[in-house]
Amino acid sequence: MLERDDNKCVRCGGTTRLSVHHVDENGPDFDPANLETLCAPCHVRLHDPSKFNREKTHCRHRHEYTPENTYIDKRGWRSCQACKQAAMRRFYARKELQAV
Repeated sequence: MLERDDNKCVRCGGTTRLSVHHVDENGPDFDPANLETLCAPCHVRLHDPSKFNREKTHCRHRHEYTPENTYIDKRGWRSCQACKQAAMRRFYARKELQAV
């Protein structure tokens, strides 16, 4: 399968940490039409998207998820405190401009 897919992930084109995924989730079915090459991040996203997010060490703005910088809401979702604070500053700045 790796050779067929040019040693690249069929979803993102990544070339490291490749594995073969069973499209129909049926492990014993080794029909080539049922197999595709995926990199580890794409494979994790496909099977357990929440696990992929739990493994992130930084937010999308590159702030590290440290205990001091991580907010966990009542649903158990985490967010970056630095980003939340920046969003609130932008919100109140816009609100102040609208009031003038």
